[in-house]
Order: sequence, then C-alpha cells, then structure tokens
Amino acid sequence: MRLLITLLTLVLATFSLNVAAAPDENVVTAKDLVARAEALEGKDPKAIVALIKQALPGLNDPKDAALNRKALGMLCINTAVFDAKSALPIAEQGLKLALSAGDAKHEAIFLRCHGYANEQLGNMGAAAASYEQGVVAAERSGDKEALSDALATRGESRSYRGRYDEAIADLKKSYDLSVELKLKNSQRYLLSSIANLYADTNVGQYDKAIEYYRKLLAENESGGNKAGTATAHFNIGSTLEHKEEYEAALREYRLAYNIDRTLDDPSSVADEERVIGALLTKQNKAVEALPWIEKALATFRKQNDADGVARVQLTRGITFRKLGRLSDSMNDLDASRKYFEAEKNDRYLVKIHEERASTYAAAGDWHNAYEASNTFRSIRQKLDKGLLEEQTSRLRVQFDTEKKERENLALQIENRHRGEALAAANKVRALQWQVIVLGVALMVLLALLGLRQFFKTRRLRILAMTDELTTLPNRRHILTFLGDQAKIAYESEQPISLVAFDIDHFKNVNDVHGHDGGDTALKALAGIANQALRRGDRVGRIGGEEFLVVLPGTDRAGAMEIADRLRRSIEVSELEKFVPGLRMTISLGVVEWNAGHESIDALIKRADKALYEAKNTGRNRVVAN
Repeated sequence: MRLLITLLTLVLATFSLNVAAAPDENVVTAKDLVARAEALEGKDPKAIVALIKQALPGLNDPKDAALNRKALGMLCINTAVFDAKSALPIAEQGLKLALSAGDAKHEAIFLRCHGYANEQLGNMGAAAASYEQGVVAAERSGDKEALSDALATRGESRSYRGRYDEAIADLKKSYDLSVELKLKNSQRYLLSSIANLYADTNVGQYDKAIEYYRKLLAENESGGNKAGTATAHFNIGSTLEHKEEYEAALREYRLAYNIDRTLDDPSSVADEERVIGALLTKQNKAVEALPWIEKALATFRKQNDADGVARVQLTRGITFRKLGRLSDSMNDLDASRKYFEAEKNDRYLVKIHEERASTYAAAGDWHNAYEASNTFRSIRQKLDKGLLEEQTSRLRVQFDTEKKERENLALQIENRHRGEALAAANKVRALQWQVIVLGVALMVLLALLGLRQFFKTRRLRILAMTDELTTLPNRRHILTFLGDQAKIAYESEQPISLVAFDIDHFKNVNDVHGHDGGDTALKALAGIANQALRRGDRVGRIGGEEFLVVLPGTDRAGAMEIADRLRRSIEVSELEKFVPGLRMTISLGVVEWNAGHESIDALIKRADKALYEAKNTGRNRVVAN
C-alpha cells in the first residue's frame, strides 16, 4: 500500500509539472500578430495596420529589436496606402532606429515608405530623393529583395517624370532580381509595368512591349490565371493593332475571346466580339465582321447596357457602310448619336458625325454629307463656345451685382438729400426728428434689402457654377477656370496640364447598386479626388461619370505623377463604407498645353483622346498624349 501511494504521488507530481509547463494555446503573442499581418500582405492594408499596432507594445524587449523594425516597416508601408500624412512620422521614426542599428535593409524599406508617402502628398522632389537614397541603402544591405523593391519604386517614379530609359533600366533589373528570388507576384507586376511603359505612345517601342506582354502571358498561364491570360492576349492584340499588323492582332483578340467565354464573362466576351468585328471591317472583311458585331449587340441588349449597345451600333454602322447597306448604316449611326448626345460624350460624337458624312457621301447625298461635316467641325468648337458662354454668364452676374449696388447708392444719396432738405426746414423740431427717424429706418431697410440681394446673388452664382450632385465645379466653371489659368500660363510662360478621367464600367455600378448607389459612388469619388490633388489644382464634373482636372504650373511629367496618385487613391479606397460591395477604378488621359500653338479646344480633344486610349488598352491606367 505504501508503495502504491508513493507511485501515485510521483505520477501526480509529474502531471502537475507538465500542466504547469504546458503553454496556453489561447495566448496570442506579438510574433503571432506579425505573422498574421505578413499573411495579409498585398490584400488588406487596414487589417495589417491594426494587427501591427496591436503587436508593437509587445516588442519593446531589446531582443525583439529586429522584429520591431520589421513590424514598423510593415506598418509604415501599409499606412501610406490610405493615410500618407500619418505614414511620414512612422518612416522618420523607423529610419532613426534602422540607422542606429546599422540595419541598411530596413533603412531602404523606410526610405521607400518615406518616398511613397511624399509622392501621395504631391511632394515629388522629396519622393524622388527618398527613392534614390533607398536604392543606395538597399545596395549597401546586400538584400536582393529589398533592392528589387527599391528599384521598382524608383523606376516607376522615373517613368512618371519622363525619364524613360532610366525607368526601363530600373524595372528590368528589379524584374531580374524577382526571377532570381522566385517572387511570382512581383514578376507579374513588373512585367506589366515594363510592357505598359514600352507601349506608351511617347516611347512607342511596340515590339518590346509585346515581348514583355508575352512574358506576362507565360507567367499567367503557368500560374493558372485565366483572367490574366485573357488580358495579356488582349493587350498584345491592341499593341499589334497599333503596329497595323491586323492578322496577328486578330489572332490575339480571338484567344482572349475564347478564354473569357470559358470564364463566363459576357461583358468581356461582347467587348472582344466588337473589337474583332471592328478589326475585320478595318481589313475590308465586312461580311465576316457582321456576325461578330451582331453577337456583341445581342449580349449588350440582353444586359440592358445602353452604353455597350451604342458603341456596337457605331461599329455596325461602319460595317454596314462597307457592305453598301447605307440605310442600315445611317439608322445605326443615328441611334448611337442619340445616346451619346444624351450622354454629352463628344469623343464618340466626333467619330459618329465623321462616319455619317462618309455614309451620306457614299449615297451621293452631298447636302447632308456637308451638313454632317459641319456638325463634326462644330463639335470641335463646342468646348470653346461653352467657355465663352460661361465667361459671358459670369460677366452678366457681375453686371447685375454692380447695377444693384448703383441703385442702392442712388437711394442712399436721395435719402441724404432729403434729410438735408428737411434739416434746413428746422422750424418745426418735432417734424425734423420724425424725418430723421424715418430716414434712419429707411436706410436700415435699404441696407437689409441690399444684404439680402447680395447673398441671393452670391447663392445664385454658386449654384450656377456648382454640380448639384458632387458639389464640384460644373462644366462651365471648370472650363472658365481652365481658360483663366491658360491665360496666366501663357503670360508667365509657365506650364499647365489637363487630366481627363472617367469611371470604368460605371454602367455596371448603376446596374448592381442602383442609381442611388451610383450617385453615392460619384459623391465619394469627388471627395477622394479633392483630397488627392494639391492646393491650386481643381477638379470638375463635365457630365455623367466624366471629370476634368486642371493642373496650373504643372508640366506633363508632374501631371502623370498626380494622375497616377489619383488613380491609385480611387483603386484602394474603402468604398464599401459608402455602398456595400462597391469597388471602382478610373482611366485617365494626361496632356500638357502647347501654349501659343494650340487652342483650348484642341487641348481638351487631346486629353479625351488619351483617355479613350486608356479605356481601350485595359482601363485603370494613365495614358499621356
């Protein structure tokens, strides 16, 4: 019995020791939180920030200094995505820690964060300097991944500033490092950046662009990314079409079409059917083109996509003309014209009236051909006319205000004279005081009426200059501002640039979330755009989902930087808090004014052309003209 008791005592003691030594599996350590944040990289910046903020108080022990710098670096970069101002002090704190520890790798990371935050805030000079220093620190660290990241950010910065050769060199070196390190996501991102840079009309190295698009294609194919594969084929086709290699372009478009059909993406399939039909028509294969175009039209009609229907009707109208079906051609062109006139979309209307003139000419109807040509030319002058009307309206408001001021002054003078006359007749003191009181009361009344008229006039003027939904400057207001700033730029020999942008697939936003959701999305975009721009810049709504940004004192390179910052701000914005499930992207066209050699109308047309190219080469991108 004593032996049994002894054995039981030993077993219980051992069990107690094991229980005491066993860790509590429910305790979450700071290292666990950092690991969770790492798993979310590239997916949810706000969630990463929340996890790191929770972890940092548990990383104060000197033995955790390296992990503390790592966590702080993650906090900095992910904060910069949605709150650049708050990221700057984090970057500066991290730089001090990295420098004191001789940690060149994290010095490079904090410099990259510092550059990105400054870029988001419009401090391009400070951003470029931080990126340069970041590359130097990364090279000194010997860490290849840090160097790849530093070169990628410097390369994109150089691209936005028009230093294309240096940008390509940085991006290629970054890509080679990502291949060596087997960083698949980085490889795909860099291939896309390099290809888009080569495909830029200012670079125009289409063969190089196609070479990198094909590498990106291979990456997407090997990774089983069918949507990415279809997009790569489409981009290759678009670049080949720029080179006028129509047969090769057609093959790529058809490959994209076949893939998107398997993905059950009817909108993309219909777009590809339209593009294939348009390209066949361009090759004088209108008979072969027509079935493709008809299929696209049927899809857009089934989806109640009025914008898609109007675009396909324009394409079919051209095809009908090539087939000699001139009456059918005119019916399609007129249907497309009515839609785009209602949408006030001059980019499409220019093409439509040009095609109407050609169709009338083919029918021998020279009178209507002449009229369509005149309409085509008048659209080009429309924006200048609108600017003139706005200036006239502004002068009218000013004249009315001055007229009221003159009337009030005349009344005040009249009352003063009356008071003087009554004062001269001071024989009856009581009457004199009554007149004085009456005069004061009248003056007070006139002052109140004057103030009421002043505030009413100011309110009317504000309403006339403001878009009711977004509270942004309306079309007239932004064009007046552009005209005024263009005059200042010309006289001071300073640059001025223009950015035209609109929301990608905005019809889908209305279809999915309703028109109230669409209105909320437009208001949210207006607020984000105002925050993304600098003091002195101005954004206005010119119609529908189309916007115009005027950038005084800004050259083309600076405008590209600002446009891409605006694009990224919209892309990463948490729009779900306004409309559940809402995501949006925008496409932008950038131009710099050729002062003294180009009208305002021509400047706006170039911006529209650049925007149109951004839409047709993949959307969610910036294109300069």
